[in-house]
Amino acid sequence: MRYQIALALSLLWPAMSANADEVPYKETNSASVARGATVYGSYCALCHGSALDGKGRAARLYSPPPANLVASEKNREYKELIVRRGGAAIGRSEFMPPWDEELTDEQITDLLNYVETASLRAESVTQGETVYNTYCTLCHGPEADGKGRAAKMYTPAPANLVTSDKNREYKELIVRRGGAALGRSEFMPPWGEELSDSQIGNLLDYLDAIAAEGD
Repeated sequence: MRYQIALALSLLWPAMSANADEVPYKETNSASVARGATVYGSYCALCHGSALDGKGRAARLYSPPPANLVASEKNREYKELIVRRGGAAIGRSEFMPPWDEELTDEQITDLLNYVETASLRAESVTQGETVYNTYCTLCHGPEADGKGRAAKMYTPAPANLVTSDKNREYKELIVRRGGAALGRSEFMPPWGEELSDSQIGNLLDYLDAIAAEGD
């Protein structure tokens, strides 16, 4: 099961207040990423795809195909160069247009911030899927609908994680401490001592992704 990152998924970062003694929201990285998502959706998604995987609706028209921006190992400077000058100018695909005369410097910065943020999120979700398949799928199922092979052994049945209305903090708590500690099913084991903080974070990103696709 492969859940792709929808464009809106990258907007799942913590909200930031704009009190008088704080940096105005429009100047924060979160605001820049939000603006960059709009730029990406308008100028890049058709070819590179909403999941940044190079599988946009127009991708099949081009050879070589558009780059997978999640898997790309190019640094930020290179990405800025190809956005500004286009593919042909740096020996890449002629179908990658130059945007330097159409996008402002701020828009290009916002776009690069968005691509970095969304790529990291996509990578985390992919790693979280591996954690899920290793530790969770037997009970919660390959579709995360609570219908794993072992689900029929338990009452109450494992939760449907696609339709769950629990927030991220609750999910982290039950993953770390187990069901019994929260007054839920004793059959949900605590994973806090077996999984690293990084693995739990990846798993939670994956659960966020499948919940977003289930909306």
